[in-house]
Order: sequence, then structure tokens, then C-alpha cells
Amino acid sequence: MADGKAPTLSSIFSDVVSVADAEAQKQFDAAKLREANTLLLGAIAANDDTMFDKAINDGANVNADNGKPLEHAAAAKNNLFLRKLLTRGADVSYAVAALETEQGAIPRKERYDDYYERRSYTYKSKEAERRYKQINAIVKALNEYEKFYLEKVAPIETVRLQQQVLDNVTQLNRNVDEALHGKKVYKPKLKAPGARAPNMGDKP
Repeated sequence: MADGKAPTLSSIFSDVVSVADAEAQKQFDAAKLREANTLLLGAIAANDDTMFDKAINDGANVNADNGKPLEHAAAAKNNLFLRKLLTRGADVSYAVAALETEQGAIPRKERYDDYYERRSYTYKSKEAERRYKQINAIVKALNEYEKFYLEKVAPIETVRLQQQVLDNVTQLNRNVDEALHGKKVYKPKLKAPGARAPNMGDKP
């Protein structure tokens, strides 16, 4: 011991309990995260906007499982969910890299047709061919939407977030002033930064 005293049974027990509590909390947090991530993918599959927002509020990781939320939203051609995911930090390059790695592992044979002067491919199975082509379509959709988002949506979201911050500061100052003067403090419900606004941010 640093103080030269031998540890007591009570201190040892307390340390063990602290470690056990920390580990239990870690496992609980991991379970909650898995639950939120599962809920997020379920929301995308069901096209359920309310469930999607709940998953995000519950702490779902928008880049979970090698970018699966982005992949599923792109496969479903759901631009609203793509916008929400990107607004919350989803990484298109990360998702695309994972998809291309998976695609590269799909076995196929290349054949060159001299007559037509073109390449063709044969796959081990119909499922392998379907998945290969599906990845091509998803990667294309993700890259196209990211370009659209950066050009059209991100500026709108930035202005909206800045305005929300200003509104929150103004409300905070009002609450402090009312509290100091003994008035009732009004606490409005605050919207999430990526909250949907009509006719904004969704690709036609």
C-alpha cells in the first residue's frame, strides 16, 4: 500500500464490488447499445420514422456493423433516413469500403469475348451474382446521395443547427432571468438538430 498500511478486508471487499459494478455497467451499456442498433436497422427495414428516431435517441451507432444502417437505407432508397444518418455523423466512405471489401471476396471468373470485345463474368452461384450487383447499386446510391447531401442538405442543416443553438441560448437566458426574479421557468421541448423540415433536404 502507498501509505504503508496493510489493506483491510473491508477495503478489499469494497474494491472488488467497485470492479464488479463497473463491469456490470459496461455490460449493461453494451447490451443497450446492441438493442438500439438492432432497433435502428429494424426501423429502416420497416420504414418507421418514429422507431428510427427512438433508436437514435437511445444511442444507436449510425456506423454500426461496418456501416449497415447506411447500406440498408440506400438499398431501401430511403433518402430521409440517409439524410438523418449523415446529419448524425454516418460515414459513407467507411460503409463503401466495407461493401467493396465484401464484394472483392465474392468469387467470380472473368472471360473476355474477342468477337464482341468485352468482358463477362461467371459467378459461383446466383446468390453470389445477385449480391455482387446489389453492392454495385448500393455503392453508387451512397456516393450519389453523399454528393447531393454535401451540396444541398449540409448547408441547410448547418444553418438550422446554428439557429437552434441561438434559440436555446436565448431561452436559457430567459429562464435564468425569470428564476432570479421569482417567476415560473418555462422549459420547452427541444428538437433534435436533424429534425425534419418540410421541403428541405430530401432528394426529389
